[in-house]
Amino acid sequence: RDKMLRVCLLFAILCAVGGELRAVTVNNDDVKSKFSIGTLSPLNGTWVGGTEVSLGLPTSECKNGWTIGSGYRGQSSTVFPTNGTWFILGQTECSQQSNTTLFGVLGPFEGRGPARVYFASELGHHWNHEPLENFFINWDWTCNIVVQAPRRNGTHEMWHTLQVSEYDGQIRPQAAVVSKICTAEDEYCWRRVPGFSAMDTGGSKEPGIWDPELNCGDKCAVVTHEELMMNGKPQKPMNLVGRSFRTGKVMYNVTDPVQVQTLTFASAEYFVGLGICCAEEYCLKECHKHDGMMVMFAWNPTADKWFILDVLGEGEMAMKTAARLGINPLWSYDPKKNAPNTLVLWKDRIHGWKVDLTSSPPKATLASVSHKVSPVPFAWATSDF
Repeated sequence: RDKMLRVCLLFAILCAVGGELRAVTVNNDDVKSKFSIGTLSPLNGTWVGGTEVSLGLPTSECKNGWTIGSGYRGQSSTVFPTNGTWFILGQTECSQQSNTTLFGVLGPFEGRGPARVYFASELGHHWNHEPLENFFINWDWTCNIVVQAPRRNGTHEMWHTLQVSEYDGQIRPQAAVVSKICTAEDEYCWRRVPGFSAMDTGGSKEPGIWDPELNCGDKCAVVTHEELMMNGKPQKPMNLVGRSFRTGKVMYNVTDPVQVQTLTFASAEYFVGLGICCAEEYCLKECHKHDGMMVMFAWNPTADKWFILDVLGEGEMAMKTAARLGINPLWSYDPKKNAPNTLVLWKDRIHGWKVDLTSSPPKATLASVSHKVSPVPFAWATSDF
């Protein structure tokens, strides 16, 4: 066990590059084509040494090759921020067979050459024909990637939770999340909604237990949207439900008052995210005057307290891109006063906020806006130090 922990930590230290923002683009928005992977400057938005490279995915017998998930953060990709590793779900579809695999992509790092796949773990055949947008995927704050893989049995949809070790690729099943398949005959039915997800630390500032392997612990929850269906029609508002990734126990279940679009855990108490305000009764009162606008917020799930940190504005495409890429905490990017520690791509420019979650109430100050970023990233990841 101690050896495993040392190897995992050593791997993180060797691969880390201080406070960088690495981004991935795809030629012609084709997720089957080559990727261009490079480093972005968070302050001016320019690319530094981006080189078109192939990810080197394994050869597939399927003529269409690999399809890479293109959903939200926590849906088809996640980030290990200690070294900026991008974890993605890939899938091949043939007439007689298919394969769903978790890949880890490194780099490029200074002096270490182009990006490469260093990690691949086949998830098994049960989920081979499930579309990638129905999965959830999160880093567990230690050395595992938590994949929740969907499977239908006729009346219910189950997300089998797989704890995949970044150290050796072992797959350790955890408790499944079960959701009824709602029909038009169901007068009242709750269902899980595909889309973003996020994982907290279970209230710990230093998560991690040995039981029997290193993992986040029973209190660590994966948060997703769930919605009420009445006679086959979705109702508003949706709820945010956090379930223990180990036991499936509901840790919190609250009304979503900001129409959350993306969510990132940022401290032992708070998530930060992007939402769309509304004037409906269920939305925060602070949101009513910003109806239809995207906002940055902080949310304490234990106390169910919400705070609007800033108002970004309107724009359908800008909202979709910002939500897909998600918020990037960059806590150690620059030690200077008022330096940005939270990044959002808004209207093709990297906006950096200095977010203070220790103040009461939490607050955010816009610290930088970059030049226009071109091309717009397909995904991005920050290193932690």
